[in-house]
Amino acid sequence: MRDGQMRRTAFRYLKTIFALGGYSGSGHFVKMSELSKTLGLSLPTVSIMTRRLESRGLVVVETGKGVVLTQKGVEFLAENCWKRAVIEATMRYLEIPQAEIEEASEAMCFNLSPQAVMKLLKCASGAPGCLMEYMNLVERREEKELIKWLVECCRLGK
Repeated sequence: MRDGQMRRTAFRYLKTIFALGGYSGSGHFVKMSELSKTLGLSLPTVSIMTRRLESRGLVVVETGKGVVLTQKGVEFLAENCWKRAVIEATMRYLEIPQAEIEEASEAMCFNLSPQAVMKLLKCASGAPGCLMEYMNLVERREEKELIKWLVECCRLGK
């Protein structure tokens, strides 16, 4: 998934699915109707996009149950939450006006590599410790720890 717009859309869907409890270990599948309502999109649009996400290995769609994130989906969500948080912390450190931070950080998040974001992290003294913790979690590839990190550091989920 290289296209920035596709990554943005995928992130929006995955973040919503996660927030509704649709991740490994939760025992909960998010119903398509619930996802459609939460995103404010038609059911056919949501169905098409979730199938695209499934073809990329980011979610599993089960007829009659709904949709749930895969480990790859959790990793994608965590990486992009981390990148955005680092970019925002760096922009605040550089005293960029808050009004510009959200839009700019979203655009940068989906177009910068993790390596480029690491260079930004080195500039952002005083960035929250959880931003550094992310890299350790990625190396260990522990899905349960990534889920905990998403809930605690990124404030996603129920």
